[in-house]
Amino acid sequence: MTQPGFLDLGQVGATRQAQRKPMSKPDDISAHEWLIDVCESRGLVQGSHHGRIDLRLDGKIVVNLEDECSITIKLPLDEQQGLLSEYPDAVSLPKGWGHHGWTTLRTDRVDRDVVEELIDTAIDTVKTANRRSR
Repeated sequence: MTQPGFLDLGQVGATRQAQRKPMSKPDDISAHEWLIDVCESRGLVQGSHHGRIDLRLDGKIVVNLEDECSITIKLPLDEQQGLLSEYPDAVSLPKGWGHHGWTTLRTDRVDRDVVEELIDTAIDTVKTANRRSR
């Protein structure tokens, strides 16, 4: 119970969560199927990494499907830091790999348009890295 004159932080968090639009998708398609469709429409090819589905560009992983509600994507470090600030409840850095730009994203806590923009950014990141390594 909140004392008079004090802000109920639990209610503030619940209100913010309710205002966010979760990743929308048709009811007859899973989040993974939607993500695979989005990635393949951008030219990525399905692969497998440690038993999980990934999506690749020229053999390099761009997106790794973790579970039904999270993906790990390759982003520029500055983009990664901005996301951590903007979506602290949806973004985390995998131990050992975060400093390379790998970023875990809870897709159920971020709008679908944001997920698509981040996939496009991840594709550009991998394309840039591929050009540098040639």
